[in-house]
Amino acid sequence: MVVGTFLPWVTGDGGSASGWDLADLSSESNDAGVYVAIAVILTGLAVAMAVAGRMLAVAIIAVVIAAFATLAAIIDIGDDEGLEFLGLRIGAGLYVILVAALVALAGSIWALAVRRR
Repeated sequence: MVVGTFLPWVTGDGGSASGWDLADLSSESNDAGVYVAIAVILTGLAVAMAVAGRMLAVAIIAVVIAAFATLAAIIDIGDDEGLEFLGLRIGAGLYVILVAALVALAGSIWALAVRRR
């Protein structure tokens, strides 16, 4: 997810803008920062599960956070599809974030499914 924040989110007219560039241009919240925070949290949960074993509570929290990241990425992609009338299109960064969120969701569901008591 972190890599996706630095890749182009919007391309067109010979230029591109990453999630960090878009945050500088708008007065809205910084979506790139949210994705980085989610990635750090999910990494911490993965380390906790690896060190302490597969704990049910940690796996449930990871599923919820990864599902939120997936939903947020889908919403961001849907929001940016309206830019086509300006000659802009969605860059690879949002799709990388979506794939990373789906992988995190699949991994956390798998950890929840194979947990040991």
